[in-house]
Amino acid sequence: MTRRTIVFTDTDGTKYATPEFNGDKSEFTMFLKNPDACDADWPNILAEFDGVQTLTGFKTASHRAQLHYRSFINNLEVEREILPVYEVTDEKMIGGHVITLN
Repeated sequence: MTRRTIVFTDTDGTKYATPEFNGDKSEFTMFLKNPDACDADWPNILAEFDGVQTLTGFKTASHRAQLHYRSFINNLEVEREILPVYEVTDEKMIGGHVITLN
């Protein structure tokens, strides 16, 4: 599955990144034995970030994008944990394919 991270640069030059997104609906479908799920393909997930201009908007978009993913254990859905965006202090902190906004 494709690992992706979205990076936003604030007006003061500080970079922030989403937690890593692992796969999308099409990729989860290919891995039928994977108990987790995603209800959107990558273009739809990335569209959550359209028009983001502020850190607050970036955090909101990250939250919405994470809601497309679900985890299951023994066919029971696990409560979702929305992970916060984080400040990038070293480019090595960023995993997967990087999509840079603005």
